[in-house]
Amino acid sequence: MERIKQLTETHIIGTVMVPSFDKDEYNPDEKGKITFKAYKYGYFDSNYSVHEVLSNGENGRVLLENLKDSKFEYSFDLSKMESNKINLSMVFELNNTLINVPAKAEIKIKE
Repeated sequence: MERIKQLTETHIIGTVMVPSFDKDEYNPDEKGKITFKAYKYGYFDSNYSVHEVLSNGENGRVLLENLKDSKFEYSFDLSKMESNKINLSMVFELNNTLINVPAKAEIKIKE
């Protein structure tokens, strides 16, 4: 059982989230969508939530909960953002241990 837990943790920790935008570039006041897809095969074995990441690196408010799919969609509004960077964290809880998987992207702004 301990070996299965270690394999699950290793599987989650080794996940890389790849962003995909609905457009190549955005106007500074535009809304858009981004899909983060796990660079792995299949679904996760555990549910996870998606949190904003605060400037101090800590998890902020929960944006999405009880996800299990290997991808999720996040909508943004550039007019309400401080920068063009998205910094999220997928948070898994395994046996009272929190595992964070970063999901980051930079939005291309039209000049």
